[in-house]
Amino acid sequence: MKKLIKFNEHGHLLISITSFGLTGSEEIKRLEANSYGLTKEADCVLLNQSLFGYDTKHRLEKGTESKIVLIPNKDIPGVKSGYMIPNSRIEEYALSLKYRIPPAGIAPYLCTKDLFKELSSFDIPCILIFHEPIPGDRQYPYRLDAFKPCKISGSMNQPWPTCLGAMLALPNCESNDLGATAFLAPD
Repeated sequence: MKKLIKFNEHGHLLISITSFGLTGSEEIKRLEANSYGLTKEADCVLLNQSLFGYDTKHRLEKGTESKIVLIPNKDIPGVKSGYMIPNSRIEEYALSLKYRIPPAGIAPYLCTKDLFKELSSFDIPCILIFHEPIPGDRQYPYRLDAFKPCKISGSMNQPWPTCLGAMLALPNCESNDLGATAFLAPD
């Protein structure tokens, strides 16, 4: 298997993707056809057709190459193990390193089995994509995330699919210290 992850000068994980240029509904079909899971909230975000919606503002053009930085949340200065991290602290830290806010269009490309196999060696089960929030169900703002669900002991032995989900993106939201947060690398 080809390694997907490299490291930048700060020790953060670096991933490159190339976009297929799909609409939100086409991304849903692609993910489902490849046996990935999607939450109801992620469906709503991908299908949002508003002025700030996925297809209008966040969709990547076909062939767009993006360098994505994954910051392990536990690496953010001042984070204590087992504690939640204010998203404002994550954003402040990322911007201090000249990382950029990504479009939501990178999210479906981070929802891959091979990537999460590599991330398991770093104990990273989830990635919050730190894009501008998009209204979802009941018009609450959301950010997309990619994650590998945890198995419950005694559950079926079938592999659980990697999933695309969405998290509320309110001003006082927090992330756990186990995940990573995705930004774009500096130009």
